[in-house]
Amino acid sequence: METKADFIGGRPMPEGLRCYQPDLKYLLIDENRYTHQELERLDNLTAIQDLTEMHTMLSERVKEWSHLHRQAGLKEGLEQGLEQGIEQGLERGIEQGLERGIELGEARTLKRLLTKRFGELSADALQRIDSATLVQLEVWLDRVLDADSLAAVLD
Repeated sequence: METKADFIGGRPMPEGLRCYQPDLKYLLIDENRYTHQELERLDNLTAIQDLTEMHTMLSERVKEWSHLHRQAGLKEGLEQGLEQGIEQGLERGIEQGLERGIELGEARTLKRLLTKRFGELSADALQRIDSATLVQLEVWLDRVLDADSLAAVLD
């Protein structure tokens, strides 16, 4: 049921403003029906009821604001975490890429030197070189100049 309060200047109130519309309830007291002492007691009850309603309304607003601020904090924390994660991921990716590039370069150099010194390499030798660690490749590169055979280099 629409009331007069649901309209602004004869037009319906936009949905976005409805949450800010006060919800007021009134306690009507016919003061002529009560004695002075009874009215004092009713005034106190009315004041208590008003304070209770105000407390309820304020606590709801505080919960709403807390929720909004918590969401904003979570969003900011998530954005910072993502940014840090991306930076760390990029750094680690670059570092791993450089290491892999060095390994590939060392393997390529070893293959060229072994081919020049001992002739065409077998599939087994190529597979061992391709799957070797950087440390192992460096050891093999050191042996290339002094070894008498391919087996002496790769053993």
